Amino acid sequence: MIFYTHRRGCAFRVAGALRRLGRYDEGLGAIDRAIDCLPPGDTSVHADLVRERSLLHAARDLHQHRPPTRTSGGVPS
Repeated sequence: MIFYTHRRGCAFRVAGALRRLGRYDEGLGAIDRAIDCLPPGDTSVHADLVRERSLLHAARDLHQHRPPTRTSGGVPS
């Protein structure tokens, strides 16, 4: 069980880091793999992973709908 807990926690941290780096699809993949490894009845961990998955989806959606930044001489306007 220690290996399982370590792996789940690692996937959770990796997904958060990937979200902050803007690598949303990779983060979603990490969360999906962690959810697939959960044993039945582990609802609190499942809830944490689902929350991170929601954050990844929201960040990806915001990033995709953000208008490009215009620059003048390399300085954002």
